[in-house]
Amino acid sequence: MTKPSAEKHLVAELAERQMQRRMLLETLHQTTPNSGTSGKCTYEHRYIAISREAGSGGTEVAFRVGERLGWKVLDRNLLDTMAERSRAPRHLLEVVDDGYPGWFFETFGCWFNRRLVTQARYLVHLKSVLQEVLHKENAVIVGRGAQFLLPRECGLAVRIIAPEPYRIEQMRARHGLDFFEARKMVRRLDAERRHFVKQTFGQDINNPYLYDLIINIERCGLDGTVELVVAAAEKLLFQKR
Repeated sequence: MTKPSAEKHLVAELAERQMQRRMLLETLHQTTPNSGTSGKCTYEHRYIAISREAGSGGTEVAFRVGERLGWKVLDRNLLDTMAERSRAPRHLLEVVDDGYPGWFFETFGCWFNRRLVTQARYLVHLKSVLQEVLHKENAVIVGRGAQFLLPRECGLAVRIIAPEPYRIEQMRARHGLDFFEARKMVRRLDAERRHFVKQTFGQDINNPYLYDLIINIERCGLDGTVELVVAAAEKLLFQKR
């Protein structure tokens, strides 16, 4: 039985959109070296990319490091700049930023509402904003796979970790949750971040070779973790210049 023309048109449009998404992602990968082996940094300024397990306090570490070094800290405020540049509603960027989209959202969602932000479009604007920042100033960037979008030789990739019981307790205290709610939140956030990095960059977020420095914050404490990151930045970033 022949499909109605409207259905055929939809299938063709979805296939084209998926192809465009793959091409955009390939462009991002081709224009951004990930190995950190190309030598000299092409940017005037430097960055520290903070990856963190849920509940580990990585965001607080980032702001403390930024304060110590006098660097700009980019976290959720990145979305404001991206929304302004792309003219996309901030709440739609948040959906992609939180790693939610999935295949159905990426395809059917855009057909029903062309204002929805695809992951490829999100990444193009994210990379553009990050590059623009590095042309102006040094920055500490929280999450969002920054180390995969920017040349590794220009930055320091840091992973903040802690045993799950510690992170559950931190999440429980921070948000006023009971143990089971906090554990659920920790595991959900970890899964979403792991999925985002895998789906977007084809990398395992837990691969230790992706980072220059991995710190167990339960062992080192908040102040000790900040000291280690600052010391590593001064040693690896500034002395290369």
